[in-house]
Amino acid sequence: MGRLVWRLYAVALVQVGILVAYRQLFPSPVMQPSAVLVFGGDIERDVFAVDFVKQRKELLLFISSPQQDVTERVSAVSGRTTVSWEALDTVTNLTTMIPILRAHNIRSVYIVSSEYHMLRAKACAKVILYWYGIDYTPLPVPASYPHPQPSESILRVARDVLRSVLWCLTGVDGSSITARVHPDRRRVRDEMMKIV
Repeated sequence: MGRLVWRLYAVALVQVGILVAYRQLFPSPVMQPSAVLVFGGDIERDVFAVDFVKQRKELLLFISSPQQDVTERVSAVSGRTTVSWEALDTVTNLTTMIPILRAHNIRSVYIVSSEYHMLRAKACAKVILYWYGIDYTPLPVPASYPHPQPSESILRVARDVLRSVLWCLTGVDGSSITARVHPDRRRVRDEMMKIV
């Protein structure tokens, strides 16, 4: 059974590799992003994105699992904002937003995350957004504290890339494991979904 799983992962990685290589060799015309997608988890990301969208009236704003105290700021761009509280982690920040982005016919987005988290956010976006034909431009939020956090480990990036591939191929994103490992995230998500 274990070998079969690894073989399936290998086949999936080859397929995603071919897709990514194809997109690199034959890029679609560069499209101006029409939306901002925020990877929730840090108030600085939410604030940065709201300020960014305030200055650009043509952009829509999609925030995945923002911090609870962002509601007042979002009201400044409320007619152009969609908030989802479903995500528990980096992968589900994308997987829960794909149906919403597709419903709005979004073809190109800015992705907003913290500098230290951007490597993982871009790696997952490259798999999931490219799978659905959505281009992205990273917008890292500079760290505001005196000692910026180091980039995340390559193991975390690899784990989430594998989860992204798995989701693209099967629709399973592994969020049930995240909910067990981080019950506090699930509790906050469930509370916020009751309010909304």
